[in-house]
Amino acid sequence: MFLSLVALLSACKRGDNSVDYTPSIAISRDFYIFRTDSVVTIDTLHLKDTLGHLELDTTHVGDTVIFMAGLSGIANDLVKFTMDWDSTYLRVLPLSIDSVNAILSQEQLAANQAVYYFKPGLLAVALPVLYAVIGVGETTPELTMTLETKSAYPTTQAKVFLPVALPDPTAHPSR
Repeated sequence: MFLSLVALLSACKRGDNSVDYTPSIAISRDFYIFRTDSVVTIDTLHLKDTLGHLELDTTHVGDTVIFMAGLSGIANDLVKFTMDWDSTYLRVLPLSIDSVNAILSQEQLAANQAVYYFKPGLLAVALPVLYAVIGVGETTPELTMTLETKSAYPTTQAKVFLPVALPDPTAHPSR
């Protein structure tokens, strides 16, 4: 009981009765991939935690991938969600879904960054993230997600490594 009280008191800001928590980003373990070789196929990719960093199964140039990112400010309003990537390999696609647009006050998309500003009063949300694999190179592409809330604590960041390979022309379309 004492430890619970200490934890509760250490999370409070003195004087204004508000509570600050470090925001969190939860990423679904299963990613869904849409391939359009000769027919449209849907496959499941898996996210694995390898020595403290998240890595997705290998994708191929031309694949489109979707996953869910759970964003939580605990008791603090969400302010901004940012995604950064290398535009040589990836293109994050816009979230043009009515239910998502209803919670956003603004959306900014650039070649290598997406920034989403939330309307006030939103404490948690699950957002779909959709990206297209457009290139392959010598380094493994990364998708870095940052969540900012009204909390006094620093922002939270999650990074996912997304290995990419060229498509195998001899492979069956459903790979």
